[in-house]
Amino acid sequence: MEPSTLEVETQTEKVEMAGRKPGTPKTGGRAPGTPNKATVERMASMAKATADALADLTPEQIASITPKEVMLRVMRMALMARDIKLAMMAAEKAAPYVHQKLAAIDMNATVRRSITEFSDAELAALAQAEGDDGSEEGAWPPTGGPH
Repeated sequence: MEPSTLEVETQTEKVEMAGRKPGTPKTGGRAPGTPNKATVERMASMAKATADALADLTPEQIASITPKEVMLRVMRMALMARDIKLAMMAAEKAAPYVHQKLAAIDMNATVRRSITEFSDAELAALAQAEGDDGSEEGAWPPTGGPH
């Protein structure tokens, strides 16, 4: 008997996934530690910029040059060559030698002023503020803590 349009037979087939079976070790691919194409290009660009930066120096100057000076020369040469990535990398490396890091500090200070240093307007405002919190208006010295 042939299946009608309402009767549809389905068959399930086991489909195997491509690739290695679970539990088998990985084979092939790049060896660990092998640099990719972008890394190789970046390293070559850095080496060329460093060589260019030091090309006009005498052996005596090379002997006395500091790491900071090398990094700054590489940064400047990269900028002249319009190699922004290399210039940024050199600038990032040179920055700690050129600019100090900003440190977070806590300020714990008490500023004290003599009564004679207050203006008439400040004294009036203090007197008004003391009157608002329930103490006698105009009472001096104020009985509360520092404001």
